[in-house]
Amino acid sequence: MVAGYVAVGILVAWRRLAPRRTVVVAAVALAASVGAGWLVDRYLSSRIYPEGTRSLSAEMGTRLHSVQGAISVFEMGAGQLWRLVLDGWGLPGIGLFAAVAVIARRRYRRDLRIMAALAVAVTLVTAATAPAALPANQSQTWASGRYLDGMIVTFFVVGAVVLIRARPSRVLACAAGTAVLAVVTADVVAIYAGLSLPTAGFSTGFNFGEPAVLTQDWTQANVWVATAVMLGLLAVWVGVALAARRWSGAVLRGLPVSRVLRGLVMAGLAAVSLVAVAQMTSHVSQANTPAQAASTSGFVAAAGLKPGDQIAVATTIGTSLPPTQVSYSLWAPQAFEVSWTQLQFFNPAQAPPANVNFVETGWPSGQPTSASWAHHPAGWRVVASNRSAGWVVWQKS
Repeated sequence: MVAGYVAVGILVAWRRLAPRRTVVVAAVALAASVGAGWLVDRYLSSRIYPEGTRSLSAEMGTRLHSVQGAISVFEMGAGQLWRLVLDGWGLPGIGLFAAVAVIARRRYRRDLRIMAALAVAVTLVTAATAPAALPANQSQTWASGRYLDGMIVTFFVVGAVVLIRARPSRVLACAAGTAVLAVVTADVVAIYAGLSLPTAGFSTGFNFGEPAVLTQDWTQANVWVATAVMLGLLAVWVGVALAARRWSGAVLRGLPVSRVLRGLVMAGLAAVSLVAVAQMTSHVSQANTPAQAASTSGFVAAAGLKPGDQIAVATTIGTSLPPTQVSYSLWAPQAFEVSWTQLQFFNPAQAPPANVNFVETGWPSGQPTSASWAHHPAGWRVVASNRSAGWVVWQKS
């Protein structure tokens, strides 16, 4: 994206499409934001990954050095474009092909052509490069729609404007291109990721929420069913929009029929999107089993955890572990945060780390909660427990 902005800035300055002062101010703003982001990223990386981070660009470069790797990148790009069309109920595809048409025709204003070229370039480069750093065994994640989320929104808006305002021939051409793109990319996804995508659980429900909504299957979403439903919705949007033009002069009880039909298109898009958001939120936020609920949101609510609280887990897992704090970590979801909180491990025979104010222990079968941490230091007390899930929470007074 930054490279795209730089290229546009050079073009604007070279062709003098804007005052030079405007170009300078834009360049300073871009450099300041990118520089600040780079510095923050370096600081966080040094704190979170002191041993160093995996180079995503190096991973992508390694993959592109072989024919098989290049084929994988093509497959990844196809999966991203499939989700670009699918996740916006077909409208982003119309917007994408409309942008390509604007680039190809000189009769459009220069600023429109520049922005269309920037949007298409960012989309294609992101589709090819963003998932290319994923491991080779994550082929289903290549069809995740999260990498192009921003461009899905952009082309959704463009597609809606084209649907309402463009000529029927233009709308039909963009819709036909969208349908062909959806079918071809769906075929590629079905070949490398399988005919169905998992949608049960948090991670897969998050990655494949839109296919799950389209298929109404929160276990396994069929690629072809999701594509067919999306094409059906696209046909409805296009059909109603064309009908609005067909009866542009008709009036029904004092209201122009064309305006009513355009309103129906927008209402239909809003209704489908609202239902999708409600369903995805409901399914993704729920635990799969009662045991998972008791060990995640139930654990947080029962213990009364608040943002900033530090948790340690008492464990004696394995005989080869040193009696000090274990060198690995466990990630647990916090009901009050979007992010995840890292838990620390310690040997229950010793004092917990000094920075923690909560300790989770296992609950020995047939024994009282106090037996879960028999050698607890003074000042610690049990604040919550769950027999079925087998955990006890201690808090420092």
